[in-house]
Amino acid sequence: AVGRIELPSLDLYAQPHLGHYALRPKHLLSATDTYEYFGHLSGKFVEPYTFGRRAYQYLRQHRSDYDVILDNQCLAEGTLRVQTRLGLPLVTVIHHPITQDRRLALEAEPRLRRRLLIRRWYAFHRMQIRVARRLHTIISPSECARAHVAEEFGVDRTRIKAIPLGIDRSFFKPNPAVKRRPNRVVTTASADTPLKGLRFLVEAYSKLLDTHPDLELVVIGRPRKGGTSKQIRELGLADKVQFKSDLSREQLAREFQTATMLVSPSLYEGFGLPAAEAMSCGTPVIVTDGGALPEVAGNAGVVVAKGDADALRHGRDISSMLTAQLDRLALKPGDHVLDLGCGEGRHVHALHTLGYVNVVGVDRDEPSLATAREALDDLPPRESSHEVVTELHVADALELPFESNSFDVVICSEVLEHIAAFEDVLSEIRRVLKPHGRLCVSVPRAWPERLCWQLAPAPDGYPFDSGGHIRIFEALALRRAIQSKGFAFAGKHHAHALHAPFWWLKCLFWQRRDDHPLIEAYHSFLVWDLLKRPALTRALEALLNPIMGKSLVLYFGPEEVA
Repeated sequence: AVGRIELPSLDLYAQPHLGHYALRPKHLLSATDTYEYFGHLSGKFVEPYTFGRRAYQYLRQHRSDYDVILDNQCLAEGTLRVQTRLGLPLVTVIHHPITQDRRLALEAEPRLRRRLLIRRWYAFHRMQIRVARRLHTIISPSECARAHVAEEFGVDRTRIKAIPLGIDRSFFKPNPAVKRRPNRVVTTASADTPLKGLRFLVEAYSKLLDTHPDLELVVIGRPRKGGTSKQIRELGLADKVQFKSDLSREQLAREFQTATMLVSPSLYEGFGLPAAEAMSCGTPVIVTDGGALPEVAGNAGVVVAKGDADALRHGRDISSMLTAQLDRLALKPGDHVLDLGCGEGRHVHALHTLGYVNVVGVDRDEPSLATAREALDDLPPRESSHEVVTELHVADALELPFESNSFDVVICSEVLEHIAAFEDVLSEIRRVLKPHGRLCVSVPRAWPERLCWQLAPAPDGYPFDSGGHIRIFEALALRRAIQSKGFAFAGKHHAHALHAPFWWLKCLFWQRRDDHPLIEAYHSFLVWDLLKRPALTRALEALLNPIMGKSLVLYFGPEEVA
């Protein structure tokens, strides 16, 4: 086995006064120590070069102990000599070209003196470019990083292989025993540098506090003097933003597991491991389009523009896409959940990402199920101490292909208004639901639905459209019908107020509902709102839902719970 071998250095950044007074006569006896001290004193980051020299000297004496050498982005002259002089196989990992850090640091600094110091500090990038061009084997953690290394370092792309980083799922996995905290945003900043984009998230956070005063922001990392720390003080957020550092993997996983979401505001990432680790914990993520972050998040995360505080702010409320509020369903590890009439899978996908419940989605419409299946395939694999599965099936709500007492929870969202024998559907739900099961039912709210019927009346209007709504439910009547099947009412709310005007417009212009400019314009607004989630429309919809929310959502439990 290969253990940890430390190669002593001057470690000047850890010394008092940044090591400016750390030189001792013995250091002058070593060319490497001398170069490290005076190079550091001149403002140059010399540690890659000096580590490379020390590593080469060590390996020259112990070459027979090793079969292959892995260089983790040192890219120094000394590590190159392992390949050219010692003849040992050398594999070098380049997470991303350091030229990206250099460029972004220069763009963020307007002062000439500071810009000169930045150029001096990043002078080692020329050595890394020279070395990279002579390496035989290079690994990058993403296709994005592979392309940028080839372009900016001038390396033949065929010598670079993209291998994504792995995740330790013994730590980073859903934990049903840990309760998520509402309104808690977590981000990571391994270094408080312009590359990490933390300043844009802090700006977005300060704006979100106007409408979400209980919102928390937790930064995993250390603030540096000036920079973001100064911004936090100027915005009056010193008592709001929490910084946590030196966390173990277990502690980091716990931060992800308790977070409402993780936000990665980076301007560039060669991979973006924290986003992948958070998703592995079942935590929703918002990432920017910086570097490989969209590649890592795929369709399982919200992607917004980099360097844009408003884009980060707008991306926050992704949970409002759902009709059912999952936290009201008292889900437990290993529960079996049926999404009856799942359509394209909004609730199925949300339940799947929890990672600890079994999910079955059924619908009569095969194209909708195909869309749900495709999106499900793009979600990250889930890890759980329970053997849980997610399935999608074609099925009829009047004759469900499941044994009695199969499910702990049933969600029946926007289904009953389509079915004449809706009470038979309720009986089927009662049959497949366990005696102590929970039920969520949503239908169109009565008065917005009635207006749709009036705007597009018979004989060929809205209620007579193929597959359309054939009845209007009054809340109390539906509640009693469900209670008659042996359920106890547990609560209600209304949802999707901003969608009601869209349907009114469609009914008002029923004959041109597919191409009327007003309908197209409002549809574009809804798509924009769905993707951006601006605080103004979130607050407006929350205000309007009790008044004109398009959906009535009812919750039920077993009778003895009431």
